[in-house]
Amino acid sequence: MKYDEFKKNLHKRVHLVPIPKLADELGREIGLADDEWSVDSVADSFAVVHNRRNDYCPKISYDQMYSYMADPIRSSSDLEYGYLILKIQIYMGPKKIWVVPNLRPGEPA
Repeated sequence: MKYDEFKKNLHKRVHLVPIPKLADELGREIGLADDEWSVDSVADSFAVVHNRRNDYCPKISYDQMYSYMADPIRSSSDLEYGYLILKIQIYMGPKKIWVVPNLRPGEPA
């Protein structure tokens, strides 16, 4: 995905695909976190998304994004919702967040 394509998604609410995985302090998977995120800022080479439940704010580069898909069913005149399909799997631990590449966009690693 490119900056020019993505910048129109600033301040939208998104669900990430694949769904981020929760991990314990040793990095073991303990579940999924299908949370709502907001696109808080858009720079030339990355965007910052904000997890509204636990306050994580990772930078996601445009080469880690596959596409954005609108969710008109959830959207209103005040707020737009959508899905951010990624080429990475996000892991959220108790004190940190990390990513690994996935083989197919949108599929879990």
